Amino acid sequence: MGKIINLCVLGASYTGKTCVINTFLNSYFDEEYYPTIENKSSKIFLYDKILYNLNIYDTAGLNEFNNLQLISDSIKKCDGFIIVYSLNNRESIDKIDYYKDIIKQFKFKDCPTILVANKMDLVDEIVISKTESSDLSSYYKCPMVESSCKNLNSIVSVFNLILEEINKSYLEIEKQEVQNRKLLLKKTKTEYHLQPSLKKTKSEFCLQKKKTFVSFFKNTFKDIVSK
Repeated sequence: MGKIINLCVLGASYTGKTCVINTFLNSYFDEEYYPTIENKSSKIFLYDKILYNLNIYDTAGLNEFNNLQLISDSIKKCDGFIIVYSLNNRESIDKIDYYKDIIKQFKFKDCPTILVANKMDLVDEIVISKTESSDLSSYYKCPMVESSCKNLNSIVSVFNLILEEINKSYLEIEKQEVQNRKLLLKKTKTEYHLQPSLKKTKSEFCLQKKKTFVSFFKNTFKDIVSK
């Protein structure tokens, strides 16, 4: 079945986010525009020799439908976010702050997020330069990729990038868990050696600390899952 990953695609209306999803799902470009309120699609996708079951939530331009409650549940359970803006529409980059704030309302601060500069094929209509897109990436501390729904490879690159960011975040969580274990073990040893007057034997002391250790990581795991 593959590892399940939930993704949420955000962006102003007419930025092409639904087209990005459909091109990825179907491997072809459909020129028709279909306004979307919310829609969930799934696809089995191979990335870095691992199969993933991607659940992709397509959300409408929130300003247009003014229905944040409709997508809040989707945002809460998503592992990564794709914010799409259009290279031929300057107003679409003005909405990035809005979507970043929405993500922060329901997720932790460093939730994996990427920016997608869509419609790079409309060369004569582009009003946002590559330099400006790069500056946006630096400012928001989000990787950026250019895309065109007429170029399947560029669309696949979008999903490769978000999976890369999600995997990086998982590695950081694992590293933090290892560091926490080391710190707790060090603290346990220090406490024992600094309390020679304790009547407890070394085995009794270690048993007590083991219970504390287990309790600590149960709570840590709950915190990670709740995020």
